[in-house]
Amino acid sequence: MSGPLVTGVSPSFGPPGTKITIRGERLGTSQYDVINLTICGLNCLHWAEWHKPSMIVCRTGAADGPGEIIVTTRSGGQGDCNVVFTSQVAHVGPMVESAIWVDESEFLENHLDRGKGEERKLSVRGGNFDPLGLGEKAGRGQKVTSEFLEGLYPGGNGDLHSEKFVAAWYLLEQHRNTSFSDLQRGLSTLRKEVDKKSVAPSNYAKENLTAYLLGEQSLQDFRKMIVAVESKSEGGSITDKLDGLLSKSDVIASSLFKEVLERKEKADATRNALNVLQRFKFLFSLPKSIAQNIESGDIDMVVSDYGRTKSLLTDGEVQVFQKVLSKVRLLVADFRRELRSRLNELPSCLEDQRRMIKFLIQLDYEGDPGWEALEHMFRWIINLVEVIRDRYQTIGSEPIPLSELHSARQQHQVSTQGLWKREPETRPPKRVGMTEELCELHLEVIPDFWALAKAYLSGDLLHGITDMEAREAFSSGRREADANEMLQSLLQLFCDMINCAFFEETGDWEEERRARVGEWKETREPLEEWLPFCVRQVRHCTAVLLQQLPVEDVQCCVKLSSNLRSLTVQKLFVRAETDTSLLHERENWVLEAEEHGSISSLPVLFESVVVETLLTLKDIVQETATDEPTRLLHTGSKYVVSILQKLIECFRYLAFEKQTDGYQADSEAHNEHSSSSDDSDNETGTHDSSHSDMETGEDTKCEVLTNKRLLIILSNIQFIKSQVLPRIMDCYKLHGYPDSRSVENGASRDLNGLDTVVFNEYVKCKSVLVNEVLEAGMGCEHFDWEECTYPKTVRGYIKELIMLFIEVHSECYSVSGLLITPVLVSLLQSTSESMLVSLRKIETFCHEGAMHAQIELTVVEKTLSRFLTPTSVANFDRAYKYLSLDGTVEDSKAIRE
Repeated sequence: MSGPLVTGVSPSFGPPGTKITIRGERLGTSQYDVINLTICGLNCLHWAEWHKPSMIVCRTGAADGPGEIIVTTRSGGQGDCNVVFTSQVAHVGPMVESAIWVDESEFLENHLDRGKGEERKLSVRGGNFDPLGLGEKAGRGQKVTSEFLEGLYPGGNGDLHSEKFVAAWYLLEQHRNTSFSDLQRGLSTLRKEVDKKSVAPSNYAKENLTAYLLGEQSLQDFRKMIVAVESKSEGGSITDKLDGLLSKSDVIASSLFKEVLERKEKADATRNALNVLQRFKFLFSLPKSIAQNIESGDIDMVVSDYGRTKSLLTDGEVQVFQKVLSKVRLLVADFRRELRSRLNELPSCLEDQRRMIKFLIQLDYEGDPGWEALEHMFRWIINLVEVIRDRYQTIGSEPIPLSELHSARQQHQVSTQGLWKREPETRPPKRVGMTEELCELHLEVIPDFWALAKAYLSGDLLHGITDMEAREAFSSGRREADANEMLQSLLQLFCDMINCAFFEETGDWEEERRARVGEWKETREPLEEWLPFCVRQVRHCTAVLLQQLPVEDVQCCVKLSSNLRSLTVQKLFVRAETDTSLLHERENWVLEAEEHGSISSLPVLFESVVVETLLTLKDIVQETATDEPTRLLHTGSKYVVSILQKLIECFRYLAFEKQTDGYQADSEAHNEHSSSSDDSDNETGTHDSSHSDMETGEDTKCEVLTNKRLLIILSNIQFIKSQVLPRIMDCYKLHGYPDSRSVENGASRDLNGLDTVVFNEYVKCKSVLVNEVLEAGMGCEHFDWEECTYPKTVRGYIKELIMLFIEVHSECYSVSGLLITPVLVSLLQSTSESMLVSLRKIETFCHEGAMHAQIELTVVEKTLSRFLTPTSVANFDRAYKYLSLDGTVEDSKAIRE
């Protein structure tokens, strides 16, 4: 509901003591509801009579000039005013009619005019009379000296009643600092007064024309009568008789006027008696009224009654009043203590604190309640921080909600939504939980603390304080310095607590500083996955504090946020490197079909690690200082390169180090397989490869798994180069990471190098098997090239060699069709070189032996012609030339068959 509003006053001007009717809206519900009424700045509540919510009757005080009428009620508070009442001090001279008694002695004086030799004149002093009607605004500011004005206007003066009056002199002397708009208003007032005086005599004459005529006729008759009487008088002068009559009239008039004065004095005495009775009535009921208001919680009324008591009574009053006053003081003293305890109840909103402080000041609190409240709030915040510290640093302690803890300690009801309200299995490490609660606590209480400090430092909470020491401390700037020191101390403690939790670098701190942050006795828990959360908490807290506190005081929080962010970036990438380096442990070799082949889970796992790391880093560096994001992103670029190196090391481990035992098993399995093939060739000249596979099934399975892993690694590398790396680089560029081109080129170069090494290793592994087959079929110790029968078909080792190529083809196809051609091309080139070397080891051939070699070379070349290269063709041609076989028609037919 809105406050009282004064919309009209009647009359709108008048001298002090004028009875006026105030009209408006919401002017109170009763006489008791109206607690203050000011007219032209003077309190007129004692003369106010409440009639209804829209009307109050009151008498004006001894004000001078225009002013507002302000009504204050319990129900609506302080109101507004749309009208102005002008209080006019009566300036009555000896020639002006007046309906009231005027003491003319204070208006008249005899003085000499400024010039010498002039006769003394009777003039009206006029007091504060202002012909412009500007009231209190007249004469404000520094006035011009008389010497200066005499120099400007020689022989003039500013006396309104002097014949040498100069208007400019008067304006400079009385209205030097009056605004132009006020001077215009004064001119209008002066014109109205002149118009009234110019019209009034003529109207008066017209209205009393008959009286003038009768008076003139009476004077004529009186003159005739005097002349007649004087002519007939025998003795004595008529003037003597008139003198006697006038003297008698003077005595009668004096007696009549004395009666009027006596009635006036009697009326004044009655009025004073009524005022005293009214004062007595208020005074004797005051203790009871204050007690009732205290019980009902009406603090405004208690303060109002106490203020009225101080204005009516002093220490020099009569004894009967002192007893009442002492009761009031006892009640107020108890109430002050109650208000002081309420002020110490925290947390509390700023408006409630301001109200309590102002109430204490109005109730004559001895001290500085505003500063005491600020110091108490400082100690309260320190206590809360220490409670949080002890709760998390205690070994084996079970965290409890902060609100319950506050209820147990001084009923502090600061709410929390901490991580400790989660289920035990999802709770974070204690250092993380402490960080979150500290951030929440500081976001709730630090802005309120500084708001109270600003209200105090603005001087708003010092009005009415009588403590000179407090005023001197405020005026000297000590209070401001102490308030800033307390704020910095709170923020520094916040930063120290988090620094100790995450960095543990307290060696160069002072003993007191280390004692305040405590000591973490438990072993450090893994914090890497919670560090981004902590960064967001601290960053949000710092951003809010920067908006509400002085920037220079929050720099310690800005530095903490930066350090924690750098630590998080470091830990984040170290963890990514670790996860990448351990990907080989998560490799299950289970293939998933893709568009261009099959891959295992390793590329997807690698992509998720890198992308998640990049996104987390981008979230961490946002909303930071101007130069810090670039620095952190550059750091991230270096770590990305390191992560790619870890991936390459992981592939190398999977391809080489982890397979050492497998290679030995493969070699042994193949040796057994080759020896069985040789025995079969010696006996029958043929080789049943399927029968051989059945005999050495376990060893072959080990070989297949080992070789297939190399193919899977090759497919994974190709997939990372063609799919994963471009997606990572897109994410890299999208979030503004620098040096994307150099990172991409370096990664592609390293992956290509690894691809070549693994590819060569796979081909080498298969070439070993090929060489073993060729050695078993073409070696002199296994076949006699000088004495052998004419070939009827190809020998078993050629079939085994072709089957080996088929197996390689099948292996490549089962992993990625893109690997078939490059692998078989490279393997065929190696095979052609091996066959050429094996032939050159044979010194002599019989015709039949040359036919065997020619047929076997032709079978291999024609069967695998799809995978021939110029190098392979050249090797086969050199092998043919080495044989130097001049075949007959039968030989050519046998070769074709």
